[in-house]
Amino acid sequence: MKIAKYRPVLTASHISHIVSLCVKDMSSDSLSVISVLAPFKAKIECNALHPAYVMQEKQTLMESLGFENDPNYIGLSPPEQKEKAYDKWLLDPNFCNADELTKAREHRYVNYLMTPQEEAKFEEDLQKKVSGSSGFLNV
Repeated sequence: MKIAKYRPVLTASHISHIVSLCVKDMSSDSLSVISVLAPFKAKIECNALHPAYVMQEKQTLMESLGFENDPNYIGLSPPEQKEKAYDKWLLDPNFCNADELTKAREHRYVNYLMTPQEEAKFEEDLQKKVSGSSGFLNV
């Protein structure tokens, strides 16, 4: 009789956790699992066994585009983020990244903090951005 076997992808901490749960249970199935995983655990702990592969942490879309996930903005609504970026811009625009400069500029526009010339330039840039995009937004 053939027995189907599967190969899961587990981290060292997963293997340790499963072994510790099986030790507490000590049923016949648990003993069978322990007999397979305990040697793996021991080999991993003494660096005698290397991982089959190492997964890289997946980047967010913002990270892949070069923006930083600033922990100072986590949990803030978009208007709050823009206000915070504006406050930073007021202190020194040179310390703002591209994302913060954009947020500060949008905050200034929405809250009527721009000169008429700056508003005209902002609207012109926005129109270029919209007309340059693909899809149904083209006018």
